[in-house]
Amino acid sequence: MVALPLGKNRVVLIIRILWRFIMSVWKKVETQVLNKNVNERMLIAALGDLGIGLDKNNKNIKNSWGSDTVDATLTKNGKLTSMGIRWTKNRGIELIGDTFNCNFGFGIRDKGQETLANKISQAYQTRYIKQQMQLNNWAVESQVDVNGKVKLVLVQA
Repeated sequence: MVALPLGKNRVVLIIRILWRFIMSVWKKVETQVLNKNVNERMLIAALGDLGIGLDKNNKNIKNSWGSDTVDATLTKNGKLTSMGIRWTKNRGIELIGDTFNCNFGFGIRDKGQETLANKISQAYQTRYIKQQMQLNNWAVESQVDVNGKVKLVLVQA
C-alpha cells in the first residue's frame, strides 16, 4: 500500500467528487397525472400554489453536475433554479434537472425530483378537480392531513 500526499487541490477535488455522489442527481421525471393534455395556465397556478414560478424566457438549466435545454425554467423566490420542464408531444410535461440547492424544501439525494413531481401533480389535480366540480355547481374545500394527503370536501350548491 502506498500513501499519496494529499495537497490542497487533491482534497478539494475529492470533496467535490464525494459531494456529487452524496447530494446531487440530475434526472428526467414524468408522472401519470402530467403525461398528457396539461393545461398550461392551470400548471402555472398549481406551481404558484407551491410557491414555485415558471420562467418561459430561460431555456437552459444547469448546475455543476448537469445541463439541459428546456421549454421553461422553474423559479423559487424569483430566482432561476436548476429544474425545468419540457413539453412532450402529447402536451404532457417532463421535469428535468436537479433539485439540490433549489430551496424547494425537499432536496434529498435522488428523491427530490420525484417528490417535486408528485407535489406538482397533486397541486395540479386539486386545481383540476376543483374547477370541474365548480362547473357542476359544487362548492369545494381542500384539506391537507398530517401525512400530506389532500382531501377534498364537496358540497352541492
